[in-house]
Amino acid sequence: MDRKSSRLTMALALAFAASATAACGAKPPTDAATPSTTQSGAPSTPDKPGDSAAPKTSSDTPASTSSAAAPKAAAPASDEYPVSDVDPGDSGAFNLGAQHTKPIVDANRPLLNKSCWANAVKENPNGPAKTKLVIELEIQPDGKVTKTTMVGGKEYQGFSACVEKQVKRWRFPRAKAVSSAMFPLEFSHGDVEWKIKEKK
Repeated sequence: MDRKSSRLTMALALAFAASATAACGAKPPTDAATPSTTQSGAPSTPDKPGDSAAPKTSSDTPASTSSAAAPKAAAPASDEYPVSDVDPGDSGAFNLGAQHTKPIVDANRPLLNKSCWANAVKENPNGPAKTKLVIELEIQPDGKVTKTTMVGGKEYQGFSACVEKQVKRWRFPRAKAVSSAMFPLEFSHGDVEWKIKEKK
């Protein structure tokens, strides 16, 4: 082989070696851009439509207090027919006797003078100086009065009716069975003279 051909062969070999070296040292192309991630590493996603706060409905708001309060019912006039606050207790007996009923009658007698007899005398100042009532009661085992019978007191209009309403509110000692009681009550002007003067 002549010198010229040898030089050409050498040049081709060097060119091929340079090409191979460049091919081996080339960097691979970079990857496509990846989506950004949050600090936890999970890709960020847009908020869902349902995540936004829902508007308050009318049921979430308190009811209006501007409306006027309903009027209160009038309290019953319990003072019109007052009764003693003595605790009758439990008699322990099968039926009530006079020893059980008399303390209740005595405790309530001044209230009858004050609420019924005083008004009767004031409304009928020319009536008799005295009047008498005979009262008969039916008393349940719990001490409540369920039946009353009044005899007398007709000289003063409305007097016996007032006494009857008040006596029905009396509470007697408890017993094991239904009991009956009968007792007379006498009323005179002297019992209520102080009350009549007080009302003038």
